[in-house]
Amino acid sequence: MSLKIEYTFKNQSLIEEALTHPSLSKNKSIKSYERLEFLGDNVVNLIVAQELYKKFPEFAEGKLSQIHSNLVRTKTLADIGKKIGIDQALKLDHGDEALDGRNNPSTLENAVEALMGAIFIDSDFETTRAIALPLWMPYINDDAYILERDAKSSLQEWAQKKYGVLPLYVVKSETGLAHQKEFTISVEIPNTTDSAIGKGTSRKKAETDAASMLIEILNIK
Repeated sequence: MSLKIEYTFKNQSLIEEALTHPSLSKNKSIKSYERLEFLGDNVVNLIVAQELYKKFPEFAEGKLSQIHSNLVRTKTLADIGKKIGIDQALKLDHGDEALDGRNNPSTLENAVEALMGAIFIDSDFETTRAIALPLWMPYINDDAYILERDAKSSLQEWAQKKYGVLPLYVVKSETGLAHQKEFTISVEIPNTTDSAIGKGTSRKKAETDAASMLIEILNIK
């Protein structure tokens, strides 16, 4: 299935790799998207940061960081992934397919990052930027979206106001090689039974995922 992007790969093995879930890489001859995801994560961060730096010259670093966080979070990338058809193009093993892996926000996020890494390797930074920016601009131009409080900040404000405590994040596991890490982190509200688990390719992503899960569980507005 073709993706809804204006780019044709010169090296088709790169797009195959970008769309291959790690569950299939148990076979050593099959490459998954993990290495490309590592690269693409950094490429996306730079593309978005550069655009924000140019678009909002009046904003201080703190506000730019908040906006940047909203634009590179799981929610944004998963949404972009569905819009361009990554959910349907992904190659998964039967287990992940049965667990609705195509709709897993973290998987979609990783695959979008891998796709951007693959385009970067296949072309150059400016080409990747030209492909990526039209996908991100609807979010960048949405004032309400970019100024949303991030999940960790929202959870912290809620916990302080309701209980006078700060959320506690604990690393439950850290697996994979240096460039293929997966963190599992729990967040809990001290002196309560409120808790949730999050996963991500960095501690920050896993903490944000955990905070988002707990916000959803507690129906925090």
